Amino acid sequence: MEVQTQHLGNFLIYVIKAMKSPIALFLVLLYISSCNSDDSEVPTSSICDALTIINANRFNNTSTENYTILNATISGDCIEIELSSGGCDGNTWGVELIDSGGIAESLPEQRFLVLDLDNTELCDAIVIRSYTFELTPLQIDSEEILLNLATFEGQLSYRY
Repeated sequence: MEVQTQHLGNFLIYVIKAMKSPIALFLVLLYISSCNSDDSEVPTSSICDALTIINANRFNNTSTENYTILNATISGDCIEIELSSGGCDGNTWGVELIDSGGIAESLPEQRFLVLDLDNTELCDAIVIRSYTFELTPLQIDSEEILLNLATFEGQLSYRY
């Protein structure tokens, strides 16, 4: 704690001195604004809406009570999941596909997935939306994995 306070104090002294020089002040402000403290960024994909996230803790703490999966299909390296939930129009929903990180040793191997829906919409409409998630982070040293998606009946075969 003392070390952090000392560094913060040194930083504040530097900022105060920088305020006397417009160029130094500009550089300090540029540095501060370039810092990204948002650790909640969703991984991006160039071929689907988002990447599948591998995180055992998130998998174990994700609720499936606020949506129903209507359909799930795999096309290439993407899984498309159609879901319904209460809301206004679904435009504010945050949706992530989380993998448990575990691999069931079977032939073919199996992985376990859960959809995480962040839905704060307060309307009473039933909204249906589809999302795609890139599956390449799930690939292992085989040519096929069976995917078990929580609350979805049946397994999905992912061949790559």
